[in-house]
Amino acid sequence: MDNVMDLEAFEQMKEIMGEVLDDLIRTFLDFMPEQIEALELAVQENNPEQVFAVAHRIKSSSSSIGANGLAEWAEKLELQGRGGKLENTAELFSGLTGKYDEVVEFLKQQIA
Repeated sequence: MDNVMDLEAFEQMKEIMGEVLDDLIRTFLDFMPEQIEALELAVQENNPEQVFAVAHRIKSSSSSIGANGLAEWAEKLELQGRGGKLENTAELFSGLTGKYDEVVEFLKQQIA
């Protein structure tokens, strides 16, 4: 799971937050599918404003739990949306969803 999670930061969060981290993970897992769907729609509609807004939420949420690889993919889309010029968004979205699947797998193992 190269570049999926910042494991050092994640372990520190586990030490500091304890069981509260499980709640944060569950919230992330509940929140993200809707965001992924919204981003997919924004990409399909070629809507830079929505790509920016949704990618920014995904980036922020991912960063908050140490999913830096996912945050990096979201940032690429966020920057394109901010610039108002969407290029290669289907490929970027595909990369983001691949990383998202890896993050979900990792997080589900943490709360199993």
